[in-house]
Amino acid sequence: EFDFTQISSDMIIDLMLNYTEQYLFQQIVLDSRAAFDKADTPENVASLEQDLRSLINSSVDKHMSKQLKNGANSLTRKDIENIQIKALEDIWGEWEDYLND
Repeated sequence: EFDFTQISSDMIIDLMLNYTEQYLFQQIVLDSRAAFDKADTPENVASLEQDLRSLINSSVDKHMSKQLKNGANSLTRKDIENIQIKALEDIWGEWEDYLND
């Protein structure tokens, strides 16, 4: 039987971070399809996807983890939305820089 009392703030934060990572990965892949279309082999596509996933994981951790953990009990829905938007903007900038290198 599932026990709701076993859910901690850290578990909820980890769930939010994982969700955000998955969402951002899917969104960026869809929005930057042209970059993936330029990859001339399946290996290059896989490498781009792996690099993107790595960038997103480290960026979400850098931009969101500390803010969420510091304010876990006092963040409003709007605060969380703003944190996610800022992370998305930063990740997009980093991804574009990576593609232009």
